[in-house]
Amino acid sequence: MLGRRQQTSTGIGTFYQFWSVLRHALIGAYIADAHLGRYNTIIVAVFIALIGHIILIVSAVPGIIQKSQTALGMFLFAQIVMGFGTGVFKANISLLVAEQYRRTKLFVVETKSGEHIIVDPTLTVSHVYMYFYLFINIGALVGQITMVYSEKVCLLFYFIQGAN
Repeated sequence: MLGRRQQTSTGIGTFYQFWSVLRHALIGAYIADAHLGRYNTIIVAVFIALIGHIILIVSAVPGIIQKSQTALGMFLFAQIVMGFGTGVFKANISLLVAEQYRRTKLFVVETKSGEHIIVDPTLTVSHVYMYFYLFINIGALVGQITMVYSEKVCLLFYFIQGAN
């Protein structure tokens, strides 16, 4: 990474995980509970993470990446900003999903055929989480597949255009 060794790359990755997951998850929970509420905290966190992504993109601009120290500084700053936004987001999104289902007691539903079914809110929330994490994993899989595809196809078009 920018002329650095594997040890530097591993250190930066470990720092990012600590920074986003452990440290700012607590701060995000506090902000949501004491000040903004979960929804508003999530909106602010996504905006902060977006700013971090923009800084990350700028750090890879050819004019900046040629200056190794500047690019590394911007990259680390982007990691810090994205880590804050991501940590605050992660602390609140799962709880917001669970709060959408308000029932807490068992209740009976009658089907069209006249059969009575007992609905357990705990199982319903478990099903909601199952689908929530299913779609997170599908998104992660699709993202990885499309990145490899775009690397093969888009870079090919970039080099073809550059040859003309």
